[in-house]
Amino acid sequence: MRYSDTFVTRSFRDEVRGLGDSDNTALFVTCIPPFITAAGILDKITTGKVVSLNIAPPTAIIPFQTATVVFNKTAAAKRFFDRIKSGAGVSLDGRRLKVVYSKYGFRGNRFDYMSRVIDIEGPEELMTVDFWKTWFETLCYVEYESIRYMEMDRPSPGRKSMEFRFVRID
Repeated sequence: MRYSDTFVTRSFRDEVRGLGDSDNTALFVTCIPPFITAAGILDKITTGKVVSLNIAPPTAIIPFQTATVVFNKTAAAKRFFDRIKSGAGVSLDGRRLKVVYSKYGFRGNRFDYMSRVIDIEGPEELMTVDFWKTWFETLCYVEYESIRYMEMDRPSPGRKSMEFRFVRID
């Protein structure tokens, strides 16, 4: 399945069709219950840095969600792949996940300079969700896991701190 937004993003340009599993950082995960959020999926991934998570909703033919998870390193992808395939497996809401390497793969170690989590501290008048969403969405394609105000280590009058957790940045 191909998604229309993929064709205009950097991710599409970096995909390698038929990339061997040993070089591939992208996994295609199935059997995700329909109501599970991106945060719920990311909470289960403890094997390494996730670069992006692209979730496809259920359809009339496929009654569950599917997701492409792209890791920064091949070793992290392999560990999560092996964990899902292990005897214990990985489950969400009692449903055991299934996994294969994505046929549209990505090479590892491309994203060492990137993070899915950004903390921003600034003047109170600029620290609004609307301001930062507009700013990010002007620069790139983004999907958010969460946005929240944070307590500051050293509170200062007129300043606020926010945390942005991204599912995908392109």
